[in-house]
Amino acid sequence: MSAARVIEAINVFEDGDLSSPTGLPGMPPDRVEFERALSQHTFEASRIVEDFAGGWYGKTIWKEQNLSQDAINRFTRYAFKKMRSELGRRRETA
Repeated sequence: MSAARVIEAINVFEDGDLSSPTGLPGMPPDRVEFERALSQHTFEASRIVEDFAGGWYGKTIWKEQNLSQDAINRFTRYAFKKMRSELGRRRETA
């Protein structure tokens, strides 16, 4: 899910107005900062998943010549653990 979709959902939840744009001049500074941080977070998370998943898929198909549901489930559990760890590491160094 992109940052824009999450922000849109938050807007709908907050004021129920689907036509309410985000990021306009005059927005409260904390809201602008939140949207910037959310956008950065979703971009970084998607890059981690894209890089890791692509590498895993290629390696698994090459080595195993197939892809079982069990292998996908193990990968998914590990991938989320890795992503949380990486985002936590980046937060600590920021």
